[in-house]
Amino acid sequence: MSNVDCTKCINSENKLFGRCPILQSFAKADETLAISRNQINDFAGASLKYNINLRCDHFIENTDQKYAIAAISAIVVRGDHFLVGKRMGSHGEDTWGLPGGKMDFGEDWFRATQREVIEESGLNTHEFKFHGLTNDYFPEDKKHFMNAIISCVTIDSTTAPRIVESNKCKGWDWMHYSSIEGNLIKDKAPLFLSLQNVLNTIDLKSIILARGKNESSRP
Repeated sequence: MSNVDCTKCINSENKLFGRCPILQSFAKADETLAISRNQINDFAGASLKYNINLRCDHFIENTDQKYAIAAISAIVVRGDHFLVGKRMGSHGEDTWGLPGGKMDFGEDWFRATQREVIEESGLNTHEFKFHGLTNDYFPEDKKHFMNAIISCVTIDSTTAPRIVESNKCKGWDWMHYSSIEGNLIKDKAPLFLSLQNVLNTIDLKSIILARGKNESSRP
């Protein structure tokens, strides 16, 4: 998007506002999803057609939040395994966490989960279920999120997760449900606060067993 003039947005501190072509790409993709939101292939097609992974190079996230932001923590299940990733960047560097992120304006929890998982790992998911909320406050980073805990199941049992956002994730790993020991995950430390709060809020092991019991696929 090097041909996009972001001068007005930057000078007015509006950032991704108004008739921004990047924002319009998201809007077009969302229109496609609204027509057939139950068909995962439409999402995959929209992501390619409209390049919804575009990000504004000039956009700087405001770290001085005044309010908590709505976000999701995605429990991606395949058989008796679930997906975790090693984070990178200033927020949660070198900790292990679940896929997820902030909800876009107008999204519901399930669509946000579907979008975040495919944007971060390239995996298609379905069968979304809500399991609760966590209150994730990071005073050192001046960030505060209300995370919806959403489980989902991979559609393709053979596709490996990819590092789509190379500036945010160092790698993905499928963990067996037996690796969960209380509020810890064996061989995965330290844990990102959001994942730690998930473990303190729900019975993650039981959820993975329930979601994967009818699947014969394994990572």
